[in-house]
Amino acid sequence: MAIVKWQPLLRPWPSLFEDWDWPEREVEGGLNVYETEDKIVVEAQVPGIPKDKLDITVEGGVVRIKGEVEETEEEEKGKRYYCKQAKRAFYYSSSLPYRGQWDKAEAEMEDGLVRITIPKAEEEKPKKITIKTK
Repeated sequence: MAIVKWQPLLRPWPSLFEDWDWPEREVEGGLNVYETEDKIVVEAQVPGIPKDKLDITVEGGVVRIKGEVEETEEEEKGKRYYCKQAKRAFYYSSSLPYRGQWDKAEAEMEDGLVRITIPKAEEEKPKKITIKTK
């Protein structure tokens, strides 16, 4: 068996003669999870996705944010595309650091950012302990 030098450009790319579409683009990153004294906050970037196309669930310590939008034929009229991303989709999923009051979770959206706030469960909130002297 001959030893062949590794060449990173020799990957299984589609042939120039094959009929292939642009790959679907998925959003990576764009998710922030942090806490304040009394709540857990999840922020997700959702550029170009209207709120009625978002699906947000919080269950068992896991938040899931899913969105998908496709351009309709009416929106395509009068346009000449050079590169087209007709479908935008993403899926975020993250475990949350504390138990929360899942039934009191709220979401709001502004400028392509969705913010989910979940009140912490009472037993998860910090408690001040006083020191006794003898």
